[in-house]
Amino acid sequence: MLSIRVTIDQTPCRASYGLLTPSARLDQDVADQKEAVRENIAAICARGDRLAKIWNKGNTVEELAAEAYAYQPKEVQVKYIERPVIRCEPSSNFVNIFV
Repeated sequence: MLSIRVTIDQTPCRASYGLLTPSARLDQDVADQKEAVRENIAAICARGDRLAKIWNKGNTVEELAAEAYAYQPKEVQVKYIERPVIRCEPSSNFVNIFV
């Protein structure tokens, strides 16, 4: 009887879903938090610049209302899900019945 060891590595598949190892998850969380801080600072600066520009024009309520009802396109993301890696290897513990 031939003994075969089957191993299934689902790391790439799980990573496609966002399920990472603890150390990879920690690294990803740190990178995400840094990006969130950068985006927040940029949004505050942009909001201040926008309000300063509107304030200088004179009709603040009209400009804010026009911005609130402006068309904003939606984002759609399509993700590729990796397949698991499946390996079949002969095991060292096998019995040869044909000898």
